[in-house]
Amino acid sequence: MNVYRCVLSFVGRVLLDVGEARNAEYITSLESVLQQQNTTINQIVISHWHHDHIGGLKDVLKCLPEQKARKGP
Repeated sequence: MNVYRCVLSFVGRVLLDVGEARNAEYITSLESVLQQQNTTINQIVISHWHHDHIGGLKDVLKCLPEQKARKGP
């Protein structure tokens, strides 16, 4: 089982990895925490390109409409 982290950094809150695709429980939990904390995610960082780390990107971006996907070098 993978564990995903949200950390507070000098750029705000950073979500490390986005989990697998179609994981409704994860998306519900993410939305709940963000609402309870009255906050948002400032950046998303993908550690590597395995499906269980990148698969849920579209789902996460749906609940973070102000977030844009960018590819690093």
